[in-house]
Amino acid sequence: MDGRDGSSDPQRRVGLFDNLIDFIRNHPQPQAIEAQVRALKASALRDDLSYVGPVGQNIGHQAYDQIVKGVFDGVLQATSREVLLETFLDQLNALGARSPARCLCVIESASRPEPGAPLELAGFTQRRIQPARWRNYCEQTLPKLGASPFFDAVIRQEKTVDLWYTGFVTQYQGELDALFYGATERSPDHGRTGYWISAVALPGADRYHPYRALFILYPTKGTDLEPRFPSGALQEARALTFLALAYRVLNHQLASVAEEVYARRQELLTSLAPGIIHHEVGMQATIIRTLLNEQNILVRRLYESCRSPDLDALVDTVAILYPAVARLYEATNAFNNLERRGAYERFALAKVFGEALTITNYRLGHAGVQAQWSESGARIELESDAALLLHLLVNILLNAVNAFQANTVQEGVPDWQPPASKVIAILVGTDCPNRQGDWVRLDLCNNGPAIPKSDLERVFERGFTSHSGGHGYGLYICRLIAHYLGGELRALAGAELAPEWNCGFRLEIPQAMPRLADMETDRRKRHAK
Repeated sequence: MDGRDGSSDPQRRVGLFDNLIDFIRNHPQPQAIEAQVRALKASALRDDLSYVGPVGQNIGHQAYDQIVKGVFDGVLQATSREVLLETFLDQLNALGARSPARCLCVIESASRPEPGAPLELAGFTQRRIQPARWRNYCEQTLPKLGASPFFDAVIRQEKTVDLWYTGFVTQYQGELDALFYGATERSPDHGRTGYWISAVALPGADRYHPYRALFILYPTKGTDLEPRFPSGALQEARALTFLALAYRVLNHQLASVAEEVYARRQELLTSLAPGIIHHEVGMQATIIRTLLNEQNILVRRLYESCRSPDLDALVDTVAILYPAVARLYEATNAFNNLERRGAYERFALAKVFGEALTITNYRLGHAGVQAQWSESGARIELESDAALLLHLLVNILLNAVNAFQANTVQEGVPDWQPPASKVIAILVGTDCPNRQGDWVRLDLCNNGPAIPKSDLERVFERGFTSHSGGHGYGLYICRLIAHYLGGELRALAGAELAPEWNCGFRLEIPQAMPRLADMETDRRKRHAK
């Protein structure tokens, strides 16, 4: 039955069976048939009347499959955990009446306390709960539940709640009752029966990060003695499992980003070493050797004559020698800085910009590309990880050089011809809308080939590349670095670029890099607005 004739109504379905029974009573042998029909009637009363048939079920499965796909796409694009979680909740909430969920909420503990210590609980985000009810619950109820065995099991011990019925779980003491009963206007309760709970733990990257759990509450079908979960609850429980898995993968990536960047840095050093050693160190050493040879000749002349022009020439030669030695030092120092592990320090942007230009100078010159930035903006000082920021800048600069050198027409990009002057610019600003505190914005723009609109997010996917020989790992790592520094990295759409630029990336990071324990708190406050 598909319900078009109203047969999905319980009373009407029962009436149909009663009429059938009356009809059979007039049959020559009604007893056997009547017994079978009564059995069917009893079975119908136990059936899930919300069943929509195989076609409707398939549509429902496809909707949840899309949600699961979105979860794994988020991992491929190095999405932050907060964005992943908010997107998941938004997609689930967007299903409307197709989702049987009554309430969706995320509760967190600021950190993972020692065993036996109470949890410091706070509400992170919610869907389908009246704002006033959620606010009262977070302010009045949650602070009293720090010693709850149920929250301890899910949040601290990271146990999964597949689908529990509250009436059958002795450990559950009604911690979420205040949210479930009368939580939405469209689904009022008629009596305080039990309900179903599905929950997954969303642990922090380490014990100093917030430990969270996502709870979904469902009304029951049937009675307290014979409860049945509503259609779609199993699909949502499956989606929760994938969300928890993706969240842990992002946790691992954030916790090990320094190690991953170091490994990638070694590959970068291998590819850059021949050019930088030959062009920078070798050429500067040749200049020094030539000057020293001339110096030697001048010294010998001094023994023969003490004329002042010779002394002047000696001074001039020394004046040339010092910049050459300084350049040699800059090259070797930048090379060493690229190799070293990250550290929290205070530095000016000019220092990192200069090192990035030194490292990529050979590749830039070979491709005929000029790099420039604002001197005033470069004077801004940061307290952050200079080594990781340097790696990010070098990677994006080299990506731009590769795009210039490829000189190919990409699908979805208008015909592009190399400009008369190839330029990469680092534009610095401090106006970062929707950011609290002191932030800095770096727009890395160039007049090379544009990124197709369809690839603005795909370029950050692990393994995605648009040129031969690429491995598709560089921008993925760059976005992880941005998250590690407490900020965000994204590709700019054409409408966001000035007319002289075709391609650009925007990095927004705080001028004082938050400690790992503070990053999640800052993002939580932004998403709570």
